[in-house]
Amino acid sequence: MRGGKIGVIVLLWLTYLPSDGRSQPDQNPIRLYFNDAPYSPQAGEVLLKAGQPNRLGIKADSRLPGSRTLSCKVTRILPDGEKIRDEARLDGQTREVHLDLGPMAATPIYEFEAGVVYQRGYGLEVLLRDEKDRPILSWEFHQGLSAEASEKRQGMGEIDPPVKALRLLAGRKERIRFDPKFGALGPLSLRLGESVLHDQDRLEIQARLNEGEGPAGLAGLLRITSPSGKGIWHKEIILQAGKGWVKFDVDPKSWPLGDYKVELRPVVEGKQWPDGPSVTYRRRTTKSNALLVSPFAPWTLERDPSRNAIAITNFLDAHQKWGKGKADDAGWKWDPDSKGNVALIAPRDHTADPVVFQLPTQGHYAVFAGVKEEGCLIQVGSRDLIRQLRVVGFDTFVAATDLTNDVIRIYSGRGSKMAKFDRVGRLTSLRFVPVTSDSVKSFYQEIGNPVVPLTAVNDWGSYFEQPGTRLFPDQFDTIVGGLAELGFRTIGWSLGRGYLEYPSKLPNVCVFPCISYEEAKKAYEANYDYEPFGMMIAKDPLGSVYRSRPRFNVEVWPWLGMQRHYGPKSYWGLLASSPFYRKNPQWWRIAKDGSDAIGMSYFFPEVRKERVDILLEATVLGADGLIIGCDRQVPMLLYNPEMVKAYRDRTGVDPLKIDASHGKPYEDWIRWRADFFTQVLRDLKKELDPIRARRAKRIPVAVRFPSAGLFFNLAQGLDVETWCREQLVDELLLDPLEDLGGKGPHDVRPYLELGRRHGIPVLGGIGATGFLSSSGPYILPGNMGTLTAGLKRALGLLRAGVDGIDTYETEIIAQVSPARFLVPLYGNPRRLEAFLKDSNMESCYPVDAGTAAAGHDNHSRWQANLPHSWNTVWDVHGFGPKSL
Repeated sequence: MRGGKIGVIVLLWLTYLPSDGRSQPDQNPIRLYFNDAPYSPQAGEVLLKAGQPNRLGIKADSRLPGSRTLSCKVTRILPDGEKIRDEARLDGQTREVHLDLGPMAATPIYEFEAGVVYQRGYGLEVLLRDEKDRPILSWEFHQGLSAEASEKRQGMGEIDPPVKALRLLAGRKERIRFDPKFGALGPLSLRLGESVLHDQDRLEIQARLNEGEGPAGLAGLLRITSPSGKGIWHKEIILQAGKGWVKFDVDPKSWPLGDYKVELRPVVEGKQWPDGPSVTYRRRTTKSNALLVSPFAPWTLERDPSRNAIAITNFLDAHQKWGKGKADDAGWKWDPDSKGNVALIAPRDHTADPVVFQLPTQGHYAVFAGVKEEGCLIQVGSRDLIRQLRVVGFDTFVAATDLTNDVIRIYSGRGSKMAKFDRVGRLTSLRFVPVTSDSVKSFYQEIGNPVVPLTAVNDWGSYFEQPGTRLFPDQFDTIVGGLAELGFRTIGWSLGRGYLEYPSKLPNVCVFPCISYEEAKKAYEANYDYEPFGMMIAKDPLGSVYRSRPRFNVEVWPWLGMQRHYGPKSYWGLLASSPFYRKNPQWWRIAKDGSDAIGMSYFFPEVRKERVDILLEATVLGADGLIIGCDRQVPMLLYNPEMVKAYRDRTGVDPLKIDASHGKPYEDWIRWRADFFTQVLRDLKKELDPIRARRAKRIPVAVRFPSAGLFFNLAQGLDVETWCREQLVDELLLDPLEDLGGKGPHDVRPYLELGRRHGIPVLGGIGATGFLSSSGPYILPGNMGTLTAGLKRALGLLRAGVDGIDTYETEIIAQVSPARFLVPLYGNPRRLEAFLKDSNMESCYPVDAGTAAAGHDNHSRWQANLPHSWNTVWDVHGFGPKSL
């Protein structure tokens, strides 16, 4: 009801209100005004000034008898549920009252439930009562999203959205579904400095006045209250928009344990208002010997106080003491600074001999490293993985192991041939902290064995695209082993897309690159260097990971992109897809308007067979299971003219003239169309069954697809209900890919109900945007609210009852970084809930409109106007303007 919720008690002097609850201006003797502008029930919305004075006017016209008195009760409901009440009276003498609403500067709360993100904002209630305290008339409003969609990608940490006018919509809603393209920041942001994650005594408060439609400057009061509610610290501040974060150090060492409220109260027109942003500073009991592995996770090791730690910041001196061999001969260099530190500079050659240190270590040590620029690779002990480290600005945990009579090896990474990446790797510090063997065992046991299964979906080529990598097969072990230690027991390994990423022996396929690298370089203007990708494909990646399974106790499920073909000039021809695609335009996916939609149509048996043959080849080579990748570049069929003609001849219905607004005829069409992709699964099952029998192995089949909703899936060519009914799939892997202009709900509960009905496990999905900062995994800090959003998304999925969590682009977290250690929490609901409740993580990295969508697939596009070949727009799906 756009006019707002209006309750009526019949009094003689009140005009009758229509039964639909809408009052016309001339029918109602009481009018509302917001900032002197009359409220129109027909418009059903109000725009208030964020961070600036706002006033509510209530005015009675001459139809209100002068002998009557009305009380006007106004309740502002803050996002956290706190209610602030005000009251005034209308009578024969006072026909108009004004009440201050304040700056409306509290930030919305974002809630994560079963894959859906909700925004909980302000509420406003206006209630009029008579002399006997009987309710006569009421209005209710709730905070909506911004009315104007952003033209830029936002919501997954890409940018900070601007401040917009606060939009109140008629009616009471506790929360609304969040759509990031309409997201806006509040006028004020507040957080704790990340130093408190390393040491809870290092408390720093950071405040910012955000840019946009808010004020240019704003005064405020920073205030901290104790767990008992007593004020213990405050500071008056003045903030300026565009000046960034203002920081204040606070000494909490003497404070008792507990939760402390840190709030920023705006001061407007000399009055202090309680509805600014707030965070919680948590002080907890700490163990003196506890060694934190990562500031982003709860895992700790136990220090061994009987042994001394070793710190290296002068690598020339360390090499003279403990080095083996001549580092200079291999191209390594030394870089002294004015403080007596000497960094180790890696040669731009990944084949150079490593620098080897044999320290006087006995027992188990936790090893931390600091790097600059392109970093380096480190092997902690002879049996450990050779791990890539590129995180700048952190003393980063690498590994913990027994270093008795063992060595540390420092490897160089590949230098880039591109000017953009013309940097070298620097190792600036190594720190060896003695820890107990039992704590090391417990640590790896807990993170490596989640309560809820974790599945990794690796786009492994991305691991090698950045400079600083090592181009040896041992890096395949690093990817698999690095994920296994985080709890991933099922490793989805990319077979390819339109091109393949392993040395296939099938005819008519194209193994990357699709043209020679030398030819592609003639038009090379990329941000990525793809040559190493091709070099690693030649080293048999699929065979390598198959062989590594016993070492890491994992299963390898090859996954194949089922609709990720690329045009002939895509990526300078390197990704131009196979001859099968290029030479058969009659089988291409065609959009409703007749244009080339860059893909293949599964209407044709030849297209189905080409994909099935690849999956079967990977199975024969040794697959433990298969993942059918329908998560990117849906839909699967569209409107190829031959298919459209076949349906028109069969039914008399022209698919080009219907859309979802036509109801059953449209649903009949998309169900008939989707059956051709279902036939892929039938064909695959038929061919797999004898292989299963010969190997006496189950070889399950999982399909990974968007969690947009079962009807939208059907329109994408994915008849999930039929797959389950016919037992064609063994797992459903949900991908939070939004390519429907914000219409996809991504609620996992309908899929869970379907899976339970047919005995099929359903895994909730978290995209890489949930475990990377906005600046990526390497250079920190970025907008790290993405990490908090990813954790909260995982908790919402776990509470909904998913049978596991699958994450995409997990090869990234095989690299050394502090953020990688939060991912095991995805599989441990008890630890995850306790970490969010007891740590300062969320207070350092609050979720806001710029990060609340993190955890969605990074190919998600809420703005249909953004240019991307894979962006599924309404007309591509066949939906007309009246479809929803």
